Amino acid sequence: MSVADTISAAAMVARLESEGVPSRIERGTQLLGEGQLCSIVVPSQYQDQATAILADGRFPEDELVFLATGQLSCEDAKE
Repeated sequence: MSVADTISAAAMVARLESEGVPSRIERGTQLLGEGQLCSIVVPSQYQDQATAILADGRFPEDELVFLATGQLSCEDAKE
């Protein structure tokens, strides 16, 4: 799967790894910056599982909070 920026790629890799799927990002260019084509790479034996996880498209609430705030929970974000 390819995405148009490093932030989206990092979120997808975090999602896959949270589900136990090893993954990594391959950048399309050596240019610096967040707006570059990135591919999400997983071992072939995890391909079906990764496809199903990413097709679901839903992130758990605690993961969304962490990605948005860097805090581990909504309670941490209030402090």
